[in-house]
Amino acid sequence: MSMDVKAADTDQLLKAAQQNNPNQIRDLVTLLGIPPSSGNGINQTALHVAAIWGHVESIQILIELGANVNAQNSLMGSTPLHSALGSAHASPQQQSAIVDLLLEAGANPGVEDRGGNCPVEYIASNHPHKAILRQKLKPPPRNVQDQLMNNLLGGVMPTCRPAP
Repeated sequence: MSMDVKAADTDQLLKAAQQNNPNQIRDLVTLLGIPPSSGNGINQTALHVAAIWGHVESIQILIELGANVNAQNSLMGSTPLHSALGSAHASPQQQSAIVDLLLEAGANPGVEDRGGNCPVEYIASNHPHKAILRQKLKPPPRNVQDQLMNNLLGGVMPTCRPAP
């Protein structure tokens, strides 16, 4: 969190995302200058919160305002993609719409959380759009140069496994 962003301001933004209030999100960011990627104490952003609750409209506004679609929280290293697919609050239809929005905005499906899991691994086994989501969330292929660099760096670059 930036030094000039107060925790109370970030809390307002996260609350607006949780309540699916896109107009308030827009006002907080444009009028009060709260950065759209501000995070709370565990770096959970409004995009994470909106994804957890399945709030497509709030996600659209946050993306439009420049929120970081690849932000990782410090608790589990989850991105908004992880949050949407691991959510018990978002319906399968909301999850699918959120995945589309995040991918279109540049979300990286190859980012691993602290458990070494990519977003694709969070798709529920009974998800009605499982096959389509798995195809969309396939981690990008790694080229030989990336593999060599990863080996030289001791495996610090995320390399998602194919989902079961």
